[in-house]
Amino acid sequence: MKPSTTIVLLLAMMLTPSSAYAEAPIAPEANALNENLTTSNDAPVIIKARRHLRAGTILRRIDIIIGDSETAQAAARDIIGMEVKRTIYADKTIMPEDISPPTAIKRNAIVTIEFKKGPLLITTEARVLEPGSVGETVRVMNLSSKVILTAIVVSSSKVRTR
Repeated sequence: MKPSTTIVLLLAMMLTPSSAYAEAPIAPEANALNENLTTSNDAPVIIKARRHLRAGTILRRIDIIIGDSETAQAAARDIIGMEVKRTIYADKTIMPEDISPPTAIKRNAIVTIEFKKGPLLITTEARVLEPGSVGETVRVMNLSSKVILTAIVVSSSKVRTR
């Protein structure tokens, strides 16, 4: 089961009377964020936006409203530092599909592309064709040859290709 499916199911259970889902098990393959979104009595933890959050905003503790339980605190720690993908209005629930790891490289940025094989290291400049977070694969265009390559984002100024 995908993480976003688990959250949608948890929200559906929240809207259903408690007797209807008392026996429903939580999926064992859910990731840590989804595990933190349920409390010990299987009630979903809701994290809401304290104010309007525009796309591209990096979430901070003051941007969210959470409960007092340890589970809610753990869920909040999982999303603090994430980037908002689309606008979230005040007092609206923050869903996993609304956030992602922060973007390290923006589209059209000029970065160093490196190719390393054994003792050989080749570096040149490239233009990023799509935004990406550290560890993600993005397309880049070598500025000297105009060849389009796929590369892994290493930092905000460097990508690595194979």
